[in-house]
Amino acid sequence: MSGLDGLKIIATRHDKKRLIYYPPPSDTRVQILTLLLFSLICYLRITTVLITLLTILSLFLLVISTPRLTKYVHNKWHIAFRAMANSQKPKRIILFRHGESEGNINHEVYAETPDNQVKLTLKGEQQARDAGMKLRKLIGDETVRFFVSPYERSWRTLECILETSNIPEERYTIREEPRLREQDWGNFQDPKSVGLFMKDRLKFGSFYYRLPNGESGADVYDRVTTFWSTLHREWKFENCLDNFVIVSHGITCRMFLMRYYNWTVAEYHELWNLRNCQMVVMELQKNGKFKLITPLKKTPRRLEQQ
Repeated sequence: MSGLDGLKIIATRHDKKRLIYYPPPSDTRVQILTLLLFSLICYLRITTVLITLLTILSLFLLVISTPRLTKYVHNKWHIAFRAMANSQKPKRIILFRHGESEGNINHEVYAETPDNQVKLTLKGEQQARDAGMKLRKLIGDETVRFFVSPYERSWRTLECILETSNIPEERYTIREEPRLREQDWGNFQDPKSVGLFMKDRLKFGSFYYRLPNGESGADVYDRVTTFWSTLHREWKFENCLDNFVIVSHGITCRMFLMRYYNWTVAEYHELWNLRNCQMVVMELQKNGKFKLITPLKKTPRRLEQQ
């Protein structure tokens, strides 16, 4: 009957016999062992957590009580944070002034043509093509995000750069940025009036002098400052590309550099205007700062006149 231990014969109300299964009684010792094992596991988990918390607390107290150790840990965290931050920044920021424009060789153009519609000369287009080859030589196959002033001469400069740089379309993006426009010199510019207020501008200082119906250098500085904030958000919250290339104007590029390197107004006045299609390179360093690689022409105590 060993095979029928779990079976029991019962009688129904019709006195018919049938077999019903009853499980054998549980072993009390197995239940006790199972309970003990479960209790041990819970105890070990709680103990591990407590030990971990006590270890962290001990290390914290050790760090704050030891100045040298505190400094060491702080430096390590600082280095790690810098490395993480640098990985989210472009390798380079590259500035281009537009190529030679019609306004650069004949100022009377501004009397009939809006500043934003002034075109490049044939020489200016060739300057931009040469700049494109220099750019490709510098960056190779790296990715690029272009920021361009909405002015006609800036857009044409970028088009010529792209013609000769041969950067694959999937390797770059373009964004038009109105804050990178030229300093506003007013609407249509009368050559005689321009000659008069240029003398006042030279005496007053180009950074502070506000052009009639236009902007001062300080106004350009302010909008370039907001653009810098945009760049910081760009490489912090978006997929940052290897290079940021800015195609803009002479004064705007100088204000961009002045803002980042915290140059004084006097230092700004010493700085010459960029040449047409001059490439200015700012390269990321290990300390997270951008180093100015391109030497710029300066004349002490010179008030810029362009």
